[in-house]
Amino acid sequence: MAYDRHFYRDRGVARSYESERFGSASGRRKHRHHVRVLLRALASLRGVRRVLDVPCGTGRFHPALRAAGYEVVGVDLSEAMLAEAPRPGRLVCTDVERAGVRTGAADLVMNLRHLSYVDDPPERSRMLAELARMAGRWVLVEYSPCAWTLRARLRRRARAFTREDVDRELGAAGLRLLALHPLSRLFSEKCFVVGEKWCHSSFPQRK
Repeated sequence: MAYDRHFYRDRGVARSYESERFGSASGRRKHRHHVRVLLRALASLRGVRRVLDVPCGTGRFHPALRAAGYEVVGVDLSEAMLAEAPRPGRLVCTDVERAGVRTGAADLVMNLRHLSYVDDPPERSRMLAELARMAGRWVLVEYSPCAWTLRARLRRRARAFTREDVDRELGAAGLRLLALHPLSRLFSEKCFVVGEKWCHSSFPQRK
């Protein structure tokens, strides 16, 4: 589907975003699980201090990231979504595709609940390249659906990313596939993917 960049600028949508998706008991469990997977992914990388979350939406990961010792900067196009973000926090309202974020602005740039909804390959590749530009070393993105999950195989999704697909897309953006972190091999088709910029490929990683 085409990603609507303006949908989340609506204040009503922004106000109900967290409650509709993560307000129920199951939603809260899902959020906690996503946080655990994200923190586990970041902990496997050595030298991550500053994290740039773009687009950050309501910044639902920011309190956990700050509590874990990361410096977090959230960037989003929607003032309405940023108004719902937890305070205090470093938040910037801008269109990164127009105003721009400086090259190498953070150790790691993360992009969750965004790229996975962009079906157009050229558009997705362009976004990945921009994320890679902003990153000092790593990019963490969410892919969905993923062919390596049991649920995707059982549902026989016609359009499912394989590891080779992800590796190829990251490579086109100047990244190498470093790690895959499935949210659930059975119940979710989503996966957090860590890509590393080629210029840093010789750096040792924490196991």
